[in-house]
Amino acid sequence: MNTEKLLTKKIVVALLAIFCCFLWGSAFPCIKIGYQLFAIPSDSVGSQILFAGIRFTLAGVLVILTGSISEKRFLKLQKSSFGKALKLGMVQTVLQYFFFYVGLANASGVKASIIEGSNVFLVILAACLVARFEKLTLQKLLGCILGFAGVVLVNLNGSGLDASMSFSGEGCIFLSALA
Repeated sequence: MNTEKLLTKKIVVALLAIFCCFLWGSAFPCIKIGYQLFAIPSDSVGSQILFAGIRFTLAGVLVILTGSISEKRFLKLQKSSFGKALKLGMVQTVLQYFFFYVGLANASGVKASIIEGSNVFLVILAACLVARFEKLTLQKLLGCILGFAGVVLVNLNGSGLDASMSFSGEGCIFLSALA
């Protein structure tokens, strides 16, 4: 059976989606553990960014090696794609993960993962209001409002906003989701 047919089977798609969710979800505790193992304090932004840079460099090398082995040739970026790759990398990697690593150092992993989940609602709004790929319907708007309300509720306690909320924590995590 070829790979294309295999990847269209519902069970394979579901299992791969679960595996990807597991990998993405594991980033939160793994980064927090990494901060502890390497004694990176929450106020050391430079150390946090260095930690992120090392992680992404190693991941990039692994992706290139795996892809090159899979394709049986060395993968390299085409000159015509360089500008687009640079723009995408600046927003989707540098900007997003700058806020992610700084925010995660100053917020709990649980809160961070929930706030980061707001990116789903932000994508819907961006597709409708910024890129104009879709029409903003009442259902989509209500879904986004309910979703954002859920994010806010998680950050509330009996006496109002949780005192541990900060721009350098939860605020940066939200900016990461926005990026």
